[in-house]
Amino acid sequence: MRKGGFAEENIDVDESDPSGLKAGEWVEVWPTDSGSRHRDQGSLVGLSGREIVVETGDGEVEGVRVHAPRHGFRVRRVDKGML
Repeated sequence: MRKGGFAEENIDVDESDPSGLKAGEWVEVWPTDSGSRHRDQGSLVGLSGREIVVETGDGEVEGVRVHAPRHGFRVRRVDKGML
């Protein structure tokens, strides 16, 4: 349970999303226009028609949730070993 004043609402992974991604899968997300060389990786915790939410881990910063809009961003499943 998060006690901070900035706790986000629960977001789920839409099981009917055409990407076929599932909650907990290791994914990377990146913008399609500029800045596409940097890709955030983490565990998929939220996916809807409007938003992608990835929780970072296995790096310098763990447990941070990265939110990205679906429009203008890509998300794909990756092997966790591709860090």
